[in-house]
Amino acid sequence: MGVRHGFAIKTIDLGIVLAPVDATSRLTLIPHSLTLLIEFQAYALVMFGAYLLGRSWLRPATVDAPTCRQGYVRGLSRLGRLWLPALALFVIGAVYEAIEIYFLVPLVLGP
Repeated sequence: MGVRHGFAIKTIDLGIVLAPVDATSRLTLIPHSLTLLIEFQAYALVMFGAYLLGRSWLRPATVDAPTCRQGYVRGLSRLGRLWLPALALFVIGAVYEAIEIYFLVPLVLGP
């Protein structure tokens, strides 16, 4: 129950933080929603990699490793393989966010 409870609290917290409170934030959230989607996807990949690392370390048999140390090393390898697409998503998100702030938000908010 602890993990589910923590997930529920984090979900509610993110909902409150991201909820638009006025017309300006509603309008700016429209183009920014793509940035949020890209970055959340990258964070999900990193969290999955952290899960794989922990599982590989605590249960080395899941990665065919004889010891916890070798399981940890193989888990790091798997985490590293997931970091590459996550890094690409973070870069894409940052570039889009810069373009969004410079070009799209002024168009949405008007003069």
